[in-house]
Amino acid sequence: RLARWMPPAAPIEVEIFADHLTAREDGRTRIFAWDDILSVSFDKGRVYLAKSRDDILILPLSAFENRQAMHDFVLLCEDLMRE
Repeated sequence: RLARWMPPAAPIEVEIFADHLTAREDGRTRIFAWDDILSVSFDKGRVYLAKSRDDILILPLSAFENRQAMHDFVLLCEDLMRE
């Protein structure tokens, strides 16, 4: 299923808070409480934050300054999920 994933047409605005992450895209807001996130993972080009099998936030590499910034974001998410 992810092989057919297309990058979002509109930019995704992400805000990180101590207890959740908010993603805004096309006028729609999605809230991911750190306690509700089952997994965070990444590959060469995307970060995946999953609340369930069907509720996944996918952030492309282009959302980050570089690969290191993407990796740092994943580490931050993992830390906040553990708190």
